[in-house]
Amino acid sequence: MTSKIHQCLLFVSSALLLVVFQISVWGQSAANSGQISGQVLDSSGLAVPGLEVSARNKDTNLIRTTITDEAGRYAIGPLPLGNYQVTLKPANLEEATQDVYVSLGGRSTANFQLGVQPVRQSVTVTADAPGVIEPSQTFSKSILTEIQLRNLPAPGRRIKNLFLLTPATQIEPECGGFSISGQKGVFTSFNVDGGDYTSSHFCGHIEMSPSFTVEALQEFQVLRSTFSAEFGRSTGGIINLATKSGTNQYHGSAFYLFRNKAFTMADPFNREQINSGNQFGGSIGGPIKKDRTFFFSAVEGQDNTKPVDVLYSQLDLLGLRNSPGAQALVATAPESRLKALSQLQSVVSRIDHQLTSKNTLVGRVDFTRGKITDVAGSFINTNGLGADSITNRDVENASPTSNRTNVTGMLQLTSILSSRRTNEFRFEAAREFRPWNPGNGPEVTVRDGNPIQTVAIYGPQATGLGYGNVGYKFTDRRIQLVDNYSIVSGAHTMRFGVDANLVNSNVVFNPGYNGTYRFDSLGSYLARSPAQYQQFAGTGAVDTHKHQIAFYLQDEWRILRGFTISPGFRYEMALLPDYKQSTVPANRFPLATTVPDDKEMYGPRLGIAWDVRNNAKTVIRAAAGMFYAPPYITLWEQAIGSNGGNPEISSSITLNNAAIGSAFQQFGVNLATADLKHLPVFTASQLNELSAPENRIANGTVFAFDPHFRLPRSPQFRMALEQEISGSVTASVDYTQIVVTRMDRVRNLNLLPPIPDATGRPVYTNLSLPVNANLRPYPKYAFAYLTESSARSLYRSMVGTINVRHRVFTVTGSYTLGFSKSYDDHENGGFSSANYVDAFNLRNEYNWSNIDQRHQVAANGVFFLPKGFEVSTAIRYNSGRPYSPRTGVDSNNDGIINDRPVLNGSVVPRNTYRNYGFADTSARVQKAFALPNEKGKISVSAEMFNLFNFANVEIGSAQMTYGPNLAVPSTNPLFGKVRDSNGNYIVGSTLRTTPFQVQLGLRLDF
Repeated sequence: MTSKIHQCLLFVSSALLLVVFQISVWGQSAANSGQISGQVLDSSGLAVPGLEVSARNKDTNLIRTTITDEAGRYAIGPLPLGNYQVTLKPANLEEATQDVYVSLGGRSTANFQLGVQPVRQSVTVTADAPGVIEPSQTFSKSILTEIQLRNLPAPGRRIKNLFLLTPATQIEPECGGFSISGQKGVFTSFNVDGGDYTSSHFCGHIEMSPSFTVEALQEFQVLRSTFSAEFGRSTGGIINLATKSGTNQYHGSAFYLFRNKAFTMADPFNREQINSGNQFGGSIGGPIKKDRTFFFSAVEGQDNTKPVDVLYSQLDLLGLRNSPGAQALVATAPESRLKALSQLQSVVSRIDHQLTSKNTLVGRVDFTRGKITDVAGSFINTNGLGADSITNRDVENASPTSNRTNVTGMLQLTSILSSRRTNEFRFEAAREFRPWNPGNGPEVTVRDGNPIQTVAIYGPQATGLGYGNVGYKFTDRRIQLVDNYSIVSGAHTMRFGVDANLVNSNVVFNPGYNGTYRFDSLGSYLARSPAQYQQFAGTGAVDTHKHQIAFYLQDEWRILRGFTISPGFRYEMALLPDYKQSTVPANRFPLATTVPDDKEMYGPRLGIAWDVRNNAKTVIRAAAGMFYAPPYITLWEQAIGSNGGNPEISSSITLNNAAIGSAFQQFGVNLATADLKHLPVFTASQLNELSAPENRIANGTVFAFDPHFRLPRSPQFRMALEQEISGSVTASVDYTQIVVTRMDRVRNLNLLPPIPDATGRPVYTNLSLPVNANLRPYPKYAFAYLTESSARSLYRSMVGTINVRHRVFTVTGSYTLGFSKSYDDHENGGFSSANYVDAFNLRNEYNWSNIDQRHQVAANGVFFLPKGFEVSTAIRYNSGRPYSPRTGVDSNNDGIINDRPVLNGSVVPRNTYRNYGFADTSARVQKAFALPNEKGKISVSAEMFNLFNFANVEIGSAQMTYGPNLAVPSTNPLFGKVRDSNGNYIVGSTLRTTPFQVQLGLRLDF
C-alpha cells in the first residue's frame, strides 16, 4: 500500500514539474470550455496574414485576441461558454464582426472575407442555442442547451430523464445506470465542469440522477464514442455538465412545482404512484465587480411521498389469518400504511474572478443530500420512489433509510501566457458518504415459498443476505489534479495534459450482521423454533483505493482549408488495492495471490473532419481509437474481504433446527421464551466461541482475482455525415462500432466437468451432498469464484439526427438502430454469483446483451408562441430488450438457479426472447406575464407526463420461467405475458414509468 502511495506521489509530482518548466500542455479544457477558429481571405480569395482578431464575451466583456497566420487562419481558446462577438480589424478597412456561441467542447467557426459581408452569422433561437455545423469537430456528441434544460418537460427535473432525450442512450435494467452506445452503465464517466463525479460504488453513478440541480446548468452534453485524448476512463460514453456563471447583469429565478395524487392516474396495477410531490428552488447571479468578479448560486429541494401498505395477504390465501401464530406475527410487525419518502437538497455556488487581465480564477462548491425511506419495489425514473404500493414486507424496518451526502469543491486557474499559449490548473476535492441505516424493529416478510417454506419470517432488524440492503456503508474521498497547457495557432490547437484522479474508500459491507431467522411455519414461529439462523460474523470493513493517472497529447491540425486531422494519444494507469495480510493463511483461496495494477493502457486516437465545400454545410467525419474502462471498486472490495483468509473481515455462521436453541442456551438465553419483538443475536465474542474464525470457511464462498486481470479495453470506430439542409436545419447520419475485450466476469472454479443427461443438458455432480464434497477441486469451499477479464462485447449502430433551429422554435430528433452482443452484462460487480449457465461452455453465453435495444426514437421541441405562450414536448420510444427463458430450478446441479431450457439436445442461448418496449410522450404549456419596466417575467405552467398513459409494463422475472424443455409447452401458463387470462396485469411484472400525471408550476425570472 505504501509503495503505491509513493508511486502516486511520484507521478503527480512529475506532472506538476511540467507546469514549472512550462512544457506544452492544454487538456480537459474541452470539458468546460470551447474555442473559436476561422480564416480571413481577401476579396480575391487569398489569405490575409497578420490581422488582429478578438473575441469578446458579450455577458462578461472577457476579451481574447490573436493574430492570423500566414494562411490567414486563427484560433482562440480555450474560452468559457457563452455568446461572443468576433471582431476583425483590417488596416484601412472597417471592422467586421460576427456573433457566435461557444458551446461545451465546441469548435465555433467565424470566417471573414475582406470587402464582403460576412456569410455566416449566429443562427440561434436565442443567444444560448448552438445551431450551426462545427466543421472541425471529429467526435460524436449531443447537447441540451439552457433553453432545452429550462423548458422541456422532465419529471423531477432529473438528470436521468434529460439523458434519455439524447441518441443511443438508455437506463440499463439491473442498476438503473446510464448506458451509452450499448455499453454497461458502469463504463460511463460523469463530469461537472471537467471534474470527475463518477461514484466508485453502487453501479457507478446511478445516484447522480436526482442530485444535481438543473437550475445550475448551462449545458448538458453526451459524448457517445471516439472522444479525443483529453477524455478517458470510459469505453462507453461521457456525460459532461457545465454550470452557469454570473454576468454583468443581475439575473435570478425562483420556481415551485407541484404534483398530487388528484392529478395522477392509477398505474396499470391500480396502485397509487404518488401522494404529493413538491419541488422548489431558485438561482441568482450577477457582478460583484463589473467586468471582473461574478457570482452565481442555485438551490433546489424536492419532497415526494406516496403511501405503501404492508399487507400479509398470504395469511388470508392460506387461511391462517386467525391462527395463534398469525396473531403473534401481526402483533410483532403490524400491518400498516407507511409513507414512502424521497427527499433531495442541492446547492451549487460559483465565483468567477479575473485576478489580472491574463489570469482568471473559478471556484465552485456544491452540496447535495438525498434521503429515501420506506420504499417498496424497484425505483422508477420519475419520482425517486419505488414502484410498489403494497408489500408483504414490513418495510418500515426492512427497507433501509438511505441517506447520501456529497460535498465537492473545485478551483480552476486559467493563465494566458501569450496570445497563443494558455495554462489551466484544476483542483477538485470531494467527499461522498452513503449509509444504509436499519429500522427500529424486527423485519418481517410473509410469503409462500413453495416448495421450501410456507411462511418465512426474518428478524430482528434483519436484512436478508442480498447486496444493497442494510449493512452497506461507504465513504469516498476524491482528490483530482488536472493541468493543461495549450498552444493555439491558426493551424494547430495542441494540447498536452496530466490528470491525477485519486479516490480512497472506506466500506462496511456486513449484511445480516444483526441476525437472520427463518421459520418454515407459523407454528414454529410461535414456538421460537426456527429452521435456520444465519449471522454475519466479520466487521465487513475494507479500505480500498483507485488511483488513476493519465497523460495525454491531442492536436487539432487544420491542415488544409476545410480539412482537419486530430491525432492524439492517452496513457493511463490504474493503481489498485491488493489483498490484506491474511490472518488465516491456510484458508485463503490459493489463487488469491495478488491483484495487479494496470499500467499498460495505451490509447492512440485519430479523428478527421472534412468540410467538403469549405462552407460548413457538408461535413464528413471519421474517428477511431483505443479506450479503457474504469475500475469498478466493489469487485476489489469483494475479493479483499471474502477470499477466505480474512474471516475477521467477512465470514458467517449458519445453524439449523435444534442447534440454534442449543447455541443460545449455552450463553444463558432461552430462545423458546424470547420476546418475538427482540429475538436474540450473538455478540462478536459469542460468535467466536461458537465457531472460531479459522473454522468458518467450511462450505463457504470465496472470491479472488485472476492474477493476470486487466481492465476492459475497447477499440472503437466511427464515421458520420452532417449536412445543412437549409439555414436552420441540419441532419446527420452516424455509424459507430465498439468492441470491448477483457470485460470482467465471475466464474466458479469449484466444479467437476459436467456429463450430458438424456435431454442433452450438461449436468454436474451434486457437490453439495456430503458424500461428494471431497470431490471438489477446492474441497474447503462450496463456491470458488474467480474474477477474470475474459468476456467481450460488440456494439454497432446507425444514428440519424435532425436539428431545427429557428427564431421561434427548436426541434431535435433522432433514431438509433443498434445491435449489441456480449458474454456478460452484470453491473453489480458480481455480488450475487456467476451470470452464466454452464461454466464449461461460456460460448453459449455470447448472444444479444441485456441492453440490446434494436430501435430507439428520441425527440424534443420548444415552441415560442405569441402572447407569451410556450409549448414544449419530449418523446421517447424504445423497442423491447431481450430476456432468457428459465427453468426455475437448479437443473444442472451447479448450485445456481439460473438455468435455461434445452431445445433439440442443447441448452438454448442467452437472451432468445424479447420483452415489451417503452413509450412516452410528455408535454408542457407555459404562459409568461411580463413584469413592469421589463424587470422580468412570471410564468405559470402545466406539464403532462406520459400524456397518452402508456402502460410500459414489462415481463417480470416470474413470467420468464418456462420449464425444462422448449420443445414442449411451457409449464408456466404466464410465461412471456404481462396480462392474465382476465386481461389484468400480472402482479410481479415490471413497471418502467409512472402513469399519466400533471405537474403545475409557477416561475419567476428576473
